[in-house]
Amino acid sequence: MGTVHSREYEQIFTLYKQPDIGTEVLDANLDKQRSIRSFAPAKEVQVNITDRQWYGKGHSNPTFVDTIQKRIQIDGQERSATDLELLYALAYVMGNVVTTQPDSASKPLQYQHVITWQDLSTNKEVLYTSIHEKFGSEIDHKIVGAYISSLTLTGNRDDHVLLNWNGGGREFDTSGTVTSPGLTTASFFKTLFGTVDFGVAGSAADISAEVLNWNLTISQNPQLMHLMGNTSGEEKLVSRVLIGDQTVSGSVTILVSSTHRNRFLNETTCELVLTLGSPDTVNSDAKSCEIRLYNARISDENISEDGQTIAYTMNFNEDSVMKTDSDEHIQVTMITDIDASELLVDGSS
Repeated sequence: MGTVHSREYEQIFTLYKQPDIGTEVLDANLDKQRSIRSFAPAKEVQVNITDRQWYGKGHSNPTFVDTIQKRIQIDGQERSATDLELLYALAYVMGNVVTTQPDSASKPLQYQHVITWQDLSTNKEVLYTSIHEKFGSEIDHKIVGAYISSLTLTGNRDDHVLLNWNGGGREFDTSGTVTSPGLTTASFFKTLFGTVDFGVAGSAADISAEVLNWNLTISQNPQLMHLMGNTSGEEKLVSRVLIGDQTVSGSVTILVSSTHRNRFLNETTCELVLTLGSPDTVNSDAKSCEIRLYNARISDENISEDGQTIAYTMNFNEDSVMKTDSDEHIQVTMITDIDASELLVDGSS
């Protein structure tokens, strides 16, 4: 038994992916670490069968507990959003990343990542990776077959942009040795350095000075499958995690405006662009993240009070953010100094 201070908890991750749910990323490739605002370590969840409510025993007490299934659950972990962690989360939730160098000659350190949904006709499973957790000298394990289910971004004016993501995994592996890399350098996205554009689809305009706060959730709603046919010793483990509904929802709260409210009342298809800003630069250009919903209807409204100001909230739910033949459902464009040498590359060998 040991006393471990909660601040000793470490989570070490990687941009590398696993080739499949059971083949873990090499220990040497787990080399990224950031600080986390909330304490939510992964935990094993077991599905058990007992005979507590069965008949014929003469009592209502269980005489056995039989574990049938196991899985790893990662509850919501809140962070200050950085270019590193947001790129990581978006890549593993949305799945399709195209990385280019817009100007490799004069800006050799600048990379653009365009992120969209994986094509469900060709990609059935979520992307898997490995995550390592340390609890002082007491617990040291790797989450094999880790995945990110969804992420939520929140823009409050008195804070960094907040990033919260949750997910799961297949199993814990305690056989490896991962060295703590220390905190990896990254750039914070700050709400007041960003902008919000909104308006009729195709004609969004800057409304940043009207915005009080905003939030956005992107989810792939994974579906876990425990199947027969696992190798010996792994019969209780998750066999596959399938991509579920790819959804977006969120809200923007603004100073009350008849112009924007009429877009709800008139059932107007709108466009929303959230641009996350950072004071840090790469080759003199700001690191940034632009999230664009090309075609969205305001699903419902709320009128409230913010201090002594009347606030108007425009909500967008999973059924009101649309995909058309000409536009993506959602597209994210990031400018960072992170190249594509590790991002979603097989790191198991």
